Amino acid sequence: DFAYIYGEWSEQYGCHEWQRLTKCAEYYGYDWGTDIAHDSLADCRATLYCYKKMKEQKELES
Repeated sequence: DFAYIYGEWSEQYGCHEWQRLTKCAEYYGYDWGTDIAHDSLADCRATLYCYKKMKEQKELES
């Protein structure tokens, strides 16, 4: 879960703050190119990219 990776804690809710896809994509250096966030296909591409990056990160930490 990217919220845990990003690490922004919410004292109010006692858990990590949920982060937007654009924040996750920025964190992992995703290049939107000519795509625009919130376009369904562009969001799918960014989500897949972020998923793969999080999976790689988890494997490196194991």
